[in-house]
Amino acid sequence: MSEPLFLVETLMTLVEKLEKVGARPKASGAKKDPSLERLNIYIGLAKFLFGTFALGLITLVLNQQYRTAQLELERAKSEHALGLQDKQVEVEYLHKFQTMAMDKDITVRVDFADYMKSVALSKTLQEIWEKYYAALSKRQAEHQEKIERLKNQKKDAATELNAVILKPSDSIVGPLLEKLQRIDAELYTTQEALDKSRYGTFKENYFDFQSIYDDAAAAERARDYERERDLLFGAMERIPKTVKPYFLARLAGAYRALHDFSSARAVMQQAVDLAPTAESLFRLAIMQKNDRQVQRALESLKRAAELSDDDPDTLRQIELVTAGYLIHNGQRDEGLRLFAALEPSLQPRDNFITNIAWFYAVAGRDDDFYAALERSLQINRQATLTWIDQEVDIDKYREDDRFKQVVLQARGRSGQRP
Repeated sequence: MSEPLFLVETLMTLVEKLEKVGARPKASGAKKDPSLERLNIYIGLAKFLFGTFALGLITLVLNQQYRTAQLELERAKSEHALGLQDKQVEVEYLHKFQTMAMDKDITVRVDFADYMKSVALSKTLQEIWEKYYAALSKRQAEHQEKIERLKNQKKDAATELNAVILKPSDSIVGPLLEKLQRIDAELYTTQEALDKSRYGTFKENYFDFQSIYDDAAAAERARDYERERDLLFGAMERIPKTVKPYFLARLAGAYRALHDFSSARAVMQQAVDLAPTAESLFRLAIMQKNDRQVQRALESLKRAAELSDDDPDTLRQIELVTAGYLIHNGQRDEGLRLFAALEPSLQPRDNFITNIAWFYAVAGRDDDFYAALERSLQINRQATLTWIDQEVDIDKYREDDRFKQVVLQARGRSGQRP
């Protein structure tokens, strides 16, 4: 029991005792005793004073209890308000979490989670953000490893593609381009998910070069070299650097078919600048020869030979063409001796048959030229027909009936216009 309540009860007990004293019955007819009268007066006064004091004390006690209850209520309200504030903060954090988790790339989310785990107001929120940060950091590392792996795959596939410049068969090139296109799609998707500010978006980076190749190849088969040129030229700004040397070589071939030899040489030089391989230098030599730069062509062939030590077939192709260019350069005897020494090693012969036909044309061995040309058309009709449209060293045969008949039959079998 509280002290104020105890005092109140004590006073009330005292008042009750005083009332009992003052309320004793008087004898009938007894004379009033002055001292008793005074006692009654004092008792009444005491009752009044004690009653007043008790009432005041009761009021004081009630007021104190009211204030205490009011303080308790205010404290409860304050605690509730703080609880609501904490909940509101958590809601705001969760909103930020949802925004950062759903709308941003991994790198931004990692930085955000790192910040939030440091400034979160409650231990629970700190633990949440720490776990999220750890999970994101792991995912970030996985994406970085995947990007490096895809880059290496892309580099290897591009090297394979640039190595088939001398063998531009659709059956060889098509699968390589499909592989590179698939790698690009996966690479750019991964880069965008990791860090858009660093790598850019998928839409900004991805380019469907495989469709360009398909359309250009179709134009080439239809002998629509102007369309082939326009398709390739129009795509050059967006062609990825890894496959650009191959597409530049294709564009140089289109210029060559249109007899725009200076453009063909300039474009092929760009391909060499990007990828100075034996194959690209070999093609550059052809464009230089067509542009009446035979000496430079021989120099390019020499550089190509130096880069093809580990590829005997490519080296023999280079030496075979070198023999013909020596004839073009006024060194006929030297060219013929080189071919005679080289010919036994041109095996299997079908692998070299188109350039063998070309050498016979340069050397003026007409019957051998026709025999080799017909064989080339048998084993690689489409590539040989394209070569016929491009190669100026066989122009001297174009009006021959035999040449016209051989080529016409081949075009008919390929569904080409005459």
